[in-house]
Amino acid sequence: MNCVRVCPVNTFASDSVDRLCIADCTPYLTFADSLINKCTSTCPAPYFADDSTYTCVLGCPLSPDYFADPHSRSCVLNCPFDTDWVTYADSNSRTCMTRCPSGYFAVNSTKRCISQCPPNEYAELSIGVCVADCTVLPNFYKETNTRVCVSSCPVAPVKAYKYNVNQICV
Repeated sequence: MNCVRVCPVNTFASDSVDRLCIADCTPYLTFADSLINKCTSTCPAPYFADDSTYTCVLGCPLSPDYFADPHSRSCVLNCPFDTDWVTYADSNSRTCMTRCPSGYFAVNSTKRCISQCPPNEYAELSIGVCVADCTVLPNFYKETNTRVCVSSCPVAPVKAYKYNVNQICV
């Protein structure tokens, strides 16, 4: 066995006790970083750790439905949700985001970004989230045709009136 400063092409340096050049980082539960030809526990930006192949990838696999989590630098099936870090899965960019892109709304029940809120939910435009009630801001009402929270009910084509009991435009 020869000692080398750099591992040959298609092999990766393992910092394990045996310090070998290996073709597969999987047995060491580390990820193959082809940029530096080394097995690593965390993939550097702009790469993400893919648990299915134990490699560092630029984009997470489409099947199953993986999303790139910039916080953990890994591919995840469900975007993180805890008291310190809330993210939503954006299907267009395949990324976990703290706020959905313009024109999309966060659905708290699914942790996904969607273009139209689900039935019985309304788009709260100021915070980009689907809500069951438009009470996030005072004096807002549910506009049932567009399913958006509004500060005043529409006047055309048919004049709508505020119904304060349920905060709905009728």
